[in-house]
Amino acid sequence: LLAAKDRLEQARSLARVATSALFPQLSTDPSVVRESAGANRSLSGAQPPLSPYTQNVFALPFNLSYEADLFGGVRRKVEAANATLQSTAAYLENTQLVLTAELAADYFALRESDAEFQVVEELVGYERKGLELVNHRHDGGIASGLEVAQQAALLDATLTQLALVRQTRAQYEHAIAALLGTPAPSFAVAAAPLRDTPPPLPLGVPSDVLERRPDIASAERHIAYANAQVGVAKAAFYPHITLSGSGGLQSRDLANLMSAPSLFWSLGADALQPILQGGRNRANLAAARSAYDASVADYRQSVLTSFQQVEDGISNLQTLEQAANTQAAAVEEARRELAIANHRYVGGVTSYLDVITA
Repeated sequence: LLAAKDRLEQARSLARVATSALFPQLSTDPSVVRESAGANRSLSGAQPPLSPYTQNVFALPFNLSYEADLFGGVRRKVEAANATLQSTAAYLENTQLVLTAELAADYFALRESDAEFQVVEELVGYERKGLELVNHRHDGGIASGLEVAQQAALLDATLTQLALVRQTRAQYEHAIAALLGTPAPSFAVAAAPLRDTPPPLPLGVPSDVLERRPDIASAERHIAYANAQVGVAKAAFYPHITLSGSGGLQSRDLANLMSAPSLFWSLGADALQPILQGGRNRANLAAARSAYDASVADYRQSVLTSFQQVEDGISNLQTLEQAANTQAAAVEEARRELAIANHRYVGGVTSYLDVITA
């Protein structure tokens, strides 16, 4: 999550870098130079010998440049940077959503393990009572050694199940520690079986909800980025026009640097038009269009996957609701079986082993 936040800050800064190209660029380059020229120096139109000299040159120049974005190349770069920023923001939201969902799933699974551990632990107590009763029946000559071995094997199997439930709970606890950014050895969650019933979820989800999914939003912004890159590739076929100007102060004497005779300036324009580049611009345009087509295909795949996941969730909810109803009916039948076993035991028809089994 921290890495995703840092990537968002990086994308925001890069977007500001791209936007800065829309504005004029002003710079200054102050300099102090002490130079010496010899008498044998080459000088056009002058015959040696020349007089040697040593002088200081103080300069305070200012340079101004501005790219006239007549064909939209700079604007397309800004659009691409902003699309990347928005995609990165959606990625951050998706990362937070995935981590939160994973934490919730692990927490509920841990509480389910607590409930299961409680049930299996209670079952171990019944199995111990059953083994004790079978041993007494064996000592009295009523039960065989086979029944003792069967009951002992059942107890051992239940103890194994108890250990596995404990191991599963520990893994969920370690997963929660990792999701919270805490070392697993120093993290613990007190056992508390989940007793509450989660709120019901609606089975119908409109498609516009899917459009707000961060992963789909990120994929859509990738399309916008690829489309802007196509515009950048097209702008490379047209001239790059740059307006420039420079001016400042230059003098051999620091005391006279700020006077009017020290002023200098120049204005100009530059137009760079590619002529022969071995097909590079056409290849870049073809690559940009292919990247755009790929991003469209990725977006379509993301949408199809999201519909699949939603349908899977709806199907699972419906199936689990049916399973919960039949399981509740099975629990009621088991309670009825226990009541009948108790009545039979009180009436002397059967042994207490049947009650323990029920």
